[in-house]
Amino acid sequence: MLPSWLTPLTVDFAPVSPALPAPTASGALWQAAPGRFLLEVPGVGRYLSEDGQRLVIDAAPTASESQLARFARTTPLAALLYQRGMLAFHAAAISSLAPPARAGVRGAHFATKQSPVDVMSLRGRQPEAISRLTEDAQVTGDCFAAETPSAARNDIVEGALLLAGDSGSGKSTLLAHLLQHGWTMLSDDLAAVGLGENQQPAAYPLHPEILLWGDSLKKLGLEPAPEAESLENGKRAFPASPFAAAPAPLRGLAWLSPHNQPPAQNAPLRGQKYVSALNALLYNSHIADALLDRRAHFRLTSLLAQTVPLQRIHRLRGEWNFAELESKVSQLWPEGAPRQTE
Repeated sequence: MLPSWLTPLTVDFAPVSPALPAPTASGALWQAAPGRFLLEVPGVGRYLSEDGQRLVIDAAPTASESQLARFARTTPLAALLYQRGMLAFHAAAISSLAPPARAGVRGAHFATKQSPVDVMSLRGRQPEAISRLTEDAQVTGDCFAAETPSAARNDIVEGALLLAGDSGSGKSTLLAHLLQHGWTMLSDDLAAVGLGENQQPAAYPLHPEILLWGDSLKKLGLEPAPEAESLENGKRAFPASPFAAAPAPLRGLAWLSPHNQPPAQNAPLRGQKYVSALNALLYNSHIADALLDRRAHFRLTSLLAQTVPLQRIHRLRGEWNFAELESKVSQLWPEGAPRQTE
C-alpha cells in the first residue's frame, strides 16, 4: 500500500470522526490541524494522517481493497510527507538507469499484476498483522529521509528527474514512453522529495503502477493488457517496470506545459520565478501550506533552487513528439542524456 522506506509508520483500520476538533485549515473534502490531516473520499472512506507516522483508514462498506490502497497513495500520502518535512510534487519521477538486475535491457514492459495485500482482511487486526504494508528502514535528518539499502546502492547511478505539471499535461504518458526507452520508474503522479545521502535532494520510489487514458495508449502504440485494471474515471492501471529499489539524487525538474498556441521557447527558471513555480507544482499547494513546517520548507526549497535546475517544457496541445520531448528532458542533465544503450 505505502512505500517500505516510509517508517516509522503504522497503518490502522478503525473508525474516524467526520470532523477534526478545532481545524486550522480546510477545503471541500479535507481538514487540517497541527499534526493531523483528515480526508473524506466519497464512496471510499476517510483517511486520517497523523504526525507523519500513522495512517488511519475508515473504509466505506462498498470500497474495494484496490480503491483503498490507491487513494492512500494520493493525498493521504502527500499529507504524511508534508508532516515529515518532505515535499510532494504533482509529478511523475524517473531514474536514469534501470536496476542492476535489468541492466543492458532496453525498454520496459507492463508487468504481470501480482497479488495485492488483502487490506480488507486486515481490518480490526493487531499492528503486527498490518506490518506487511511496510518494512523497517532507518530514518535520518529532520525530514525522515530513508537510508539507502546497501544492496540497492547501484541504483543511484546518475540521478532522478521529475516530470511535473497539471492534470492532463502528459506526465504519465511521457513517463510510459521513457520506460520504453531505458529509464526507470520511481513514481507516477505524486513524487516524494526529501534529503538523501550527503543531505542533498533525492526522489524516492513510491509504487510500481502507472495510470493511463485510452488515448495515451494509442499514442504509445500499446494495447490494454488483460491484467490492466479499469478505473472509475476511465483510466487503466498498469503494473510497470523497471522500477527503482532505492532513492536517487534529484538532477532536474521538467514542468510540462501544453498550449493552444505555438509554444514559447523553453528556458530555465531562476530566482523568484523558480520558487513560485516550485510552490505551484506541489501536490495540492493549499494542503502543503496547511501542513508544512515553514522553516523546513524554506530550507529544502532553498537547497533545490541552488542544486536542481527547473525548466518549463512547452508543447502544442494535442501534439506529441516523443523524441523531441525526451531530448528536452535529457538536457536537464549538464553532462548529457543519461540513457541506456542496447
